[in-house]
Amino acid sequence: MISFIPPLSRNTVGVIVNKEAISMGLVHEHSVIQTWDHHFMVHNLIILNATRMQKHITAFLAQHNAHHARIIFVFAGDQVHESIETPSDKPKLLDNYSYDTIQLSADTWYTASLHKSIIFQYQLLAHMLQLQLVAITTAHLAHYYSLSHNEHSIKTLEEFHHCCAHATPQTIIQGLHRYEKFF
Repeated sequence: MISFIPPLSRNTVGVIVNKEAISMGLVHEHSVIQTWDHHFMVHNLIILNATRMQKHITAFLAQHNAHHARIIFVFAGDQVHESIETPSDKPKLLDNYSYDTIQLSADTWYTASLHKSIIFQYQLLAHMLQLQLVAITTAHLAHYYSLSHNEHSIKTLEEFHHCCAHATPQTIIQGLHRYEKFF
């Protein structure tokens, strides 16, 4: 049996998942297509109906002729645990959580964690969609990258949230677009 590898795509769909809904946007080449759709298919980031969500994302990709797009899941809500840490802090690691940390300044790090079962659901969804999963991140971090973050001197989680207070689906996807690791 011969199987064909789909062509590499320069399209990336960003799926923003909050407490009870999803929003989607598409980055094509190096521009953001600002098309958004909201559907209530999640509860506390947990997928309620994976088949329905798969059909919805597939229809969104077909509408924009982006069948072999890469996918990024962006999470917001109470299920995302965030903290700002300094070298003197001792991180409190929780069992069954995955962590991601970025350095905001010479002595400050942003750490986010999410339960592994939630991450696994979205990894399976990407597999069901036959899309390359590029990243799983937080809405605050994605929005942070849409800003000129070199200008900020963030020391607390409140300052980080204030910096990201005006996050919209557009700025979140733009932040992912600007973050060279993903593109």
